[in-house]
Amino acid sequence: TQFVSVLSFKGELSTSFLSTLFDKLDNDGDGRIDGLEFMGGITLCCKGTFEEKAKFAFELYDFNLNAALSTTEICIMMQSTICGMLVLTGGSSSDEPAVSAFESLASAALSRADSDGSGQVTFDEFVGWARSNVEEDDILIASMKGFKDEMITTDRDEVWEAVNTSRWDLLESMEDEDSKERMERINKAPVHVWNSETLETEAVLSLHTRGVNLLAWGDDGSRLVSVGVDDSHIVALWDWRVNKMLASGIGGEGALLGAAVSEDGRTVVAVGAKQVLFFTVDGRALRSKKGLIGSQSGGVRQAFCSCAYLNNEAYVGCASGEIYRFRDRRLVAVFQAHGISEPVNTLERCKVSGGLISGGE
Repeated sequence: TQFVSVLSFKGELSTSFLSTLFDKLDNDGDGRIDGLEFMGGITLCCKGTFEEKAKFAFELYDFNLNAALSTTEICIMMQSTICGMLVLTGGSSSDEPAVSAFESLASAALSRADSDGSGQVTFDEFVGWARSNVEEDDILIASMKGFKDEMITTDRDEVWEAVNTSRWDLLESMEDEDSKERMERINKAPVHVWNSETLETEAVLSLHTRGVNLLAWGDDGSRLVSVGVDDSHIVALWDWRVNKMLASGIGGEGALLGAAVSEDGRTVVAVGAKQVLFFTVDGRALRSKKGLIGSQSGGVRQAFCSCAYLNNEAYVGCASGEIYRFRDRRLVAVFQAHGISEPVNTLERCKVSGGLISGGE
């Protein structure tokens, strides 16, 4: 079964044990269980540090892969985890709180955790909020002791790899239409990678919902960065050859005008109105930090129109006609590339000569 395939990667868990466990979870005997609730219960059962547990839960319920949790995702996480715990410990549906209770809890959690007022909770904000509730979390885990004894040796990284590749298949086998609907991902704006000789599609990369306004290649030809026009301006890093999204993150509130991947493939820079953001991969998330423009550097925050990498340093084209050069996020040089107030609308690096080309008005 799909249930067994998700968990049989762990040698200590025999097929007979998993079959018995499934029968216990299948309360109505129809051969199906709520996949979300089960995975919520699994989140509480595996070994790991507090941060590892928090990261596992965060990534499990970040359905749109934007490295942040919305009120809806927080609500689903709470409902699935609590209801999953009840199922795994022999509880019944009559013990489950009303959906309205979870919605109220999720709204309160967002209000408490959303320190920057973005309307979403980042991983750091989530950890801070979760730590403030650590005693309640310990009580929940303790209440699952019977199941925990069977699963305590399970490694969360192994669980995540199994769940990440199987959760959508598992969802399709679920009878609960509400669960299906709340996990649906509608990708209206896929990225198509084409073969220039055959004009055939090599890959279709699905994540963005409204549209894609920026694409940039990595040096090795396999990595690709895309930026969406959704409210969060999601930035995604792909290995298109295997049709896999490596990581994603929030680009911010303002539209992004340029993006580039460093030659070593470790960093993505994205620019827009008064923002230069440097993204690094942390698990499945792209973590962003602002470019440092100190008062002594000669630079000012303005409209940043374009960007490119050269020797793993980021070059950023400005509305002032200047180009800023960043090393390790810090502005280290400013030079006038175009006429004053003639914006540097585009920047490209020549891989053959190692030079830069810029375009403006």
